[in-house]
Amino acid sequence: MLTNISKTNTFILASSALFLLSSCVDKNIQSEYDGLTHYGEKHITISSLSFDTLYIDGSSLSLEGLWLIDRGRFFFADYHLVGIKEFGLNGQYLGKHIEKGNGPNEVILPFMAATFRNNGDLITLSNLYNFQIFDTLYQKRDQYLLFSDTPYDEADWNDLLHNPNPEENQMYEFNFDSSSKQIKCAGDNLLIPIVTEHIDYNGYNISSNAKNFWKNSYIFAFLQLDTMSFQRKFGHYPPIYQKQNMPAFSKYSFDSFDGKIYTSFAADSLIYIRDFEGVLLYAIGYQASGISNTFPSTKNFDDYSLFYKTKQKIYGYYTEINLINGHLFRNYQRNNESGFGMQIYREYDLIGEIVMEEPIKMLGEFYGWYYAVLPVDLENEMYRIVKFKL
Repeated sequence: MLTNISKTNTFILASSALFLLSSCVDKNIQSEYDGLTHYGEKHITISSLSFDTLYIDGSSLSLEGLWLIDRGRFFFADYHLVGIKEFGLNGQYLGKHIEKGNGPNEVILPFMAATFRNNGDLITLSNLYNFQIFDTLYQKRDQYLLFSDTPYDEADWNDLLHNPNPEENQMYEFNFDSSSKQIKCAGDNLLIPIVTEHIDYNGYNISSNAKNFWKNSYIFAFLQLDTMSFQRKFGHYPPIYQKQNMPAFSKYSFDSFDGKIYTSFAADSLIYIRDFEGVLLYAIGYQASGISNTFPSTKNFDDYSLFYKTKQKIYGYYTEINLINGHLFRNYQRNNESGFGMQIYREYDLIGEIVMEEPIKMLGEFYGWYYAVLPVDLENEMYRIVKFKL
């Protein structure tokens, strides 16, 4: 269970300090991160929170899926059962949307990722990289197969196999290893995490193209929602991955708010901010308590496959960020299996550092209450959703 805690309501207004990042790479390596500035200070006034817990019967669900909150309702996208189930904020079941089938408003496979647009549209993704958009009545408006609008012929594929090129769309697929299988809306675009796992262009083998992979491969793609068409790729891993080669800590999480995109990486204490054009602007963030200062390099794929989970538990890592009502929440697993934690940022500044016994996933805010979900109670087949106030 989470540690019993009391809440603090005092906030200190942010005052910013500007200084150059200490983690910049060697000056002869050109990178979008070169010369990036860091804003913010530590003004920690929140070290505990007080939770109320809501239990939702999960016996009709597969107990694996994604929770969302929108317009004062909870929505559950089951990873094994087709459709979206809707619940009130007090836990009552309100109904199911979208059925299984081949009809115009049906789908064949369960959703592996989902998000709501500001206008209430539901954007979903199946595990076959098929994106779908539903209106507020859950009528399917359009769909898109990732990179299907940049087709390749056999000769192109053969050339790409022997000559990997990070600029080619067909090098990439949806990054299901990104935190919580995220997709997010950024203005009129859908923000999609992408990754290349080309046999000769990846981070698994330190003697191959590992440094080029970390430096030059893209991590995001934009899907234009009104036309359901690919727009562009952008963003790269930060310099720490070029220096250490850490595929075991390659996960990243992201969210968008007020015209900006925020990205947090598993092994990097910094949080990077871009505009909606994908251009890096600045960084914020401080190392969390219980996260290691250094992370081990991976020399080959066997090293990665055998020890990546062990390394994650030993060193700790950042897991997910969520931007809610002007606050940024960053979750993490502490090193040496010493529990979990959550940082809270307001503007540029770190204002909260909370240690927990269980991981927590933030969902959203409604009428001043912040909502989050805890791991499912498997023994009693119950979902646990908590709410709190800052």
